[in-house]
Amino acid sequence: RRPVRFSSTPCRVISVAWDPEGERLAALLSNRNRATVWNASTGALLQLWDGPVGSTSLLWSPDGTQLAVASAAGIGVWAVGSAAEASKDSSGE
Repeated sequence: RRPVRFSSTPCRVISVAWDPEGERLAALLSNRNRATVWNASTGALLQLWDGPVGSTSLLWSPDGTQLAVASAAGIGVWAVGSAAEASKDSSGE
């Protein structure tokens, strides 16, 4: 099986976390402190946010509906769609 490539943008990965179901991978990137959510099977980008400056780590909620990002300024929490919702949004169906 070939490895899945998750980003073509050259940047440093600060932190990664699997969602509770093991279907999505969240990554915190040094490029604009971006928090990203990827389909773990295909490598497709599902969601993207610009996080706070100095972001250091991220963590999924137990039900996989939220992603917390920690920084020196505090903790930000974003709502995350399911992998099925993200696929539906990107396909337009």
